[in-house]
This record gives sequence, C-alpha cells and structure tokens, in this order.
Amino acid sequence: MFLDLPRRVAKVLLNQPRDGDGLIWPHLTQEQLAHHAASTRQSVNAALQPFERRGWITVDGRAVTVRQPETLARFVGD
Repeated sequence: MFLDLPRRVAKVLLNQPRDGDGLIWPHLTQEQLAHHAASTRQSVNAALQPFERRGWITVDGRAVTVRQPETLARFVGD
C-alpha cells in the first residue's frame, strides 16, 4: 500500500524510539525525517503542523514528542 506524505511522516514518527513521555530520542532534524519519509524538509514541516494543531504531537525545536500514538496509528491505518 502506498501512503500519502502525512501518513508516511506519521509512520516514521511512530517507528522512532521514544521515552516514557513519548519524546523521540535521539532527536531527529526535519531533514532526517524527510529522508525517512522520502520527501523534503519543507513538506515534512507542512505535514507536522496539522498533527501539532490536533495535539497528536508537540514540536519544540528538534524535540518531537508523540502525545497520541494510538491516534497517529489509526491515522496511518495500522
């Protein structure tokens, strides 16, 4: 199955190691996220914004915290 960019980004986020609070560690740059999602940094940035507005993730500089992994997984279709 081929996923659109927001779903690819969500899947990348879900597949990263996270601590107990959902913080992705080690931190990834948007350029690194773009590489994993086969896209550009600018497109990844645009894909992250709706996730953050919905409260699914928080972004603080390079630190991304997955707040609602179950919701992201449903969005991806897992």
